[in-house]
Amino acid sequence: MSTRLPTAPGPLVTELAVDAPVAFSIAGLTAAFAARGVPLRETDTLTEGQSVFIRSIRGGGELRVDSRPSRIAPDRLVKPLADASKWWPAADALALHRATVVVSAQSDVVPSPSLAQFHAQATAAVIDVAIANGATVRGVFWNGERLYPAEFVQTHAASNPALGLLVGFHVPAPNPETSVYTTGLSVLGLKNIEADAISDVNTAASMVQSMALYLLRHGNTISDGHTVGYAPTQHILIREAEASWGGERVLRLALEEP
Repeated sequence: MSTRLPTAPGPLVTELAVDAPVAFSIAGLTAAFAARGVPLRETDTLTEGQSVFIRSIRGGGELRVDSRPSRIAPDRLVKPLADASKWWPAADALALHRATVVVSAQSDVVPSPSLAQFHAQATAAVIDVAIANGATVRGVFWNGERLYPAEFVQTHAASNPALGLLVGFHVPAPNPETSVYTTGLSVLGLKNIEADAISDVNTAASMVQSMALYLLRHGNTISDGHTVGYAPTQHILIREAEASWGGERVLRLALEEP
């Protein structure tokens, strides 16, 4: 089976919610990117202008860091805050932020999972510098969909792939037909995943996580009607269907009984 890794249909964007505008230096960012292993072109120099820093990504593409004296619009945070508050007690502290640092990456040639990994490493590097400069990072708004604590990003960016950052895993209740679903894959040109009609949430979560990891590594190589399994006796039927929340097509997983 051939590997078909897509490129990202648009820029990948993270927004750091900070207490005040952050002043970065070229030397500080360059050192932080190097420490985090962000693959930037060695022949390029970081450019600076009006608090915007731009650097070319090795293989093709652009990384930007933009410090802004404005807040993230509250209406954009309503659902992400509700989701994050289920597992992150301090999520409401984002209401105290007064400025943002935007980290974006885009490329027409680098496969989206690789670009997303670079972007995660770069975001962690910017957090490192912001904190070293005395800033308080209240949280990170990931691709306009999810919220993470700064320390969560710093920790998970060290993994490859940084699955906990690139993909959001959700366990809604009390809907019995959707045990687990993902967000974040569609911005990478991949299909999000749902697991339905499964009574064991742990099994559903394991299936969805394994499928997400497969898509990040192999691309859109699985489609409607395929059967997969992550254990010798496991048979998972895959159907392409409308997402339960509407607006996009997803891969829906159903565990077939033996």
